[in-house]
Amino acid sequence: MTSTLPDPQAALNAAAAAPARAERMLDAMRAGAQMNRDEIRQAAEEFESLFISQFMSTMFEGVETDGPFGGGNAEMLFRASLIEEYSKAMSARGGFGIADRVQAELIKIQEQALRPNESMESK
Repeated sequence: MTSTLPDPQAALNAAAAAPARAERMLDAMRAGAQMNRDEIRQAAEEFESLFISQFMSTMFEGVETDGPFGGGNAEMLFRASLIEEYSKAMSARGGFGIADRVQAELIKIQEQALRPNESMESK
């Protein structure tokens, strides 16, 4: 049985791209693009996962490594990947409840973006 290890560089790239992806999504919603509730929920969970990841990264900054196999670039990459996986797991299991609030706000933004279009159609 083979297992695939997560690619640490891909994890770092995904984390770096998340804010820009979220901004593009908000711009599209404000412009009238519609997302279904599953897509909105997924975006909210990604945001919460990113938040938890940032929170945990700060927490792990003070953790020292020791021993003959500790430290170095490989450990830094592994730690970043481990924190990302922890944050995804925490978010999927309810996290801090941030995803629920983000989801509600995204739905509200989408509804507000649709209202002007509906009022123009009724004229």
